[in-house]
Amino acid sequence: MKKTRQSHVLIMVNRDRCGVCGCCVPVCPPDAITLHDAYLEVDNETCTECMKCIPVCPTNALYEVPVEAVVV
Repeated sequence: MKKTRQSHVLIMVNRDRCGVCGCCVPVCPPDAITLHDAYLEVDNETCTECMKCIPVCPTNALYEVPVEAVVV
């Protein structure tokens, strides 16, 4: 069972920019990023907000968004 925690930011993927190269997958300590055939998916329930994925993305497709800015 996943541990519930209070998130401050969500890691988002700009799918128009993402080349689905997978560079971000091995640097994610909790394995919160899944590489699918045509897109990446970030599990923000698993993400620890370490931000290690953002600087390794060669196309700058990963970015953070404050939780309060997300409209559900």
